[in-house]
Amino acid sequence: GYWVSEWYRHASRDDVESMWQELADMSQNAGLDVPVEKAYSLEEAREAMEHSMQSGRTGKIFFKP
Repeated sequence: GYWVSEWYRHASRDDVESMWQELADMSQNAGLDVPVEKAYSLEEAREAMEHSMQSGRTGKIFFKP
């Protein structure tokens, strides 16, 4: 993930569009790699939240549909 709300306040429309285009291009070309540590079902929400708060994780915690 990334935090861009402060950047959005000061970025021009061209900069925002350029950033989103670059991210779209990277996602299409496998240029974005998001390590996933574990995916949980919605029924396992409590376990997923507990896992997400552990230190030393090596990837994201996701809910799988």
